[in-house]
Amino acid sequence: MKIKLNQKTMYWTPPTADGRGGWTFPSPTEVACRWEGRTERFISPEGREEVSRAVVYLQTAILADGWLWLGSEEDWDLLTSPTPREDGAYKIRSVGYSPSIDGNNLLYKAML
Repeated sequence: MKIKLNQKTMYWTPPTADGRGGWTFPSPTEVACRWEGRTERFISPEGREEVSRAVVYLQTAILADGWLWLGSEEDWDLLTSPTPREDGAYKIRSVGYSPSIDGNNLLYKAML
């Protein structure tokens, strides 16, 4: 089963504490996705009902507390901010996944 992920997103794994009260973001990677700019109710890892700002589908494993930004690596390189937080990226608040019918693929669903 071929899943059509025709958009690009930049993905940052969760940042780490820098020891001075701030955060250090790793270098991002470009990932194929399907980005839906819509709201959807979901249950957070803490058990609270929340509403997403966007829903993103990927075939790449991602982590909650990472960050996603809609656009390609070329687009990101044109920006001047050093962190995703300053340029419109969204924190991944919840991640789910489901296997394909044949069991050969996983589809990840990020709630932003």
